[in-house]
Amino acid sequence: MNAMMPDLFVGGPDEHGVVRYARELAQGVVEAYTALAGHAESPPRLWESWGQGRPGHPLHMHFTDRLFGESPEHAAAAFERIASVAPVSVTLHDVPQPSDGAANLPRRRECYRRVLAVARGAVCNSGHEVALLRESGILVAGPGPTVIPLPANGPQRTKMSTAVSGTAATGADDFDAVAALVGFVYPGKGHREVIDSVARVAGGLDVIAFGVASTGHEADVIALAAHAESLGLSFSTTGYISNEDLHRRCTRAAVPIAAHQHMSASASILAWLAAG
Repeated sequence: MNAMMPDLFVGGPDEHGVVRYARELAQGVVEAYTALAGHAESPPRLWESWGQGRPGHPLHMHFTDRLFGESPEHAAAAFERIASVAPVSVTLHDVPQPSDGAANLPRRRECYRRVLAVARGAVCNSGHEVALLRESGILVAGPGPTVIPLPANGPQRTKMSTAVSGTAATGADDFDAVAALVGFVYPGKGHREVIDSVARVAGGLDVIAFGVASTGHEADVIALAAHAESLGLSFSTTGYISNEDLHRRCTRAAVPIAAHQHMSASASILAWLAAG
């Protein structure tokens, strides 16, 4: 039985949402497998680097091109190298969509097409993502990836969340005077549009992103800050913060915003839901 259980790859920077999700899911799988199988079979192995894998042994990976290489082409090639020595199944994240832009969209589409071409099985976290794969021509025939939704936690009943829901009095000092977005900064998340909108409202708000720039988009943060300053407000990012700090900041934000131009399985939305 154990020979059929795939090993689980959970490598990458801990602050990345996909890595955090992969690690939490892998730990849950190991715990569940251990509870079901008892001690007769060893649980799936967790790998954190390419070199730890066992040639020929099934492996499951979570893929977003931004984690696998400095470009979509490098990311696809890295995945193909792994799939050449072991049967690999994959959970896809950040699937290509129009907000990638005219230059990058075709490159990302080809990257994900190459990944699916060598994968033994695939998972998406929403039906919408499967639809995007079909609309983009990445999936052309046959059944699509299995859909396993992201885990959604209900609002944690903190003092702040009950105040927001109207069951307790709320004073102006309870909230931070910011319009806040959650997650990585990259094109299509709506940061510039939020800055423009806040600038048109005389509310004394600044704009903040709870997170960091996605790799390769560090200059976007500088450009957004300069744009905000030209309109008389500020834009900043928190850098990487813990889940506990993220939840606290979300509950205190005066204006919580999800401004994705294209939205799918979104950890950002789930963070706002958990904050009430």
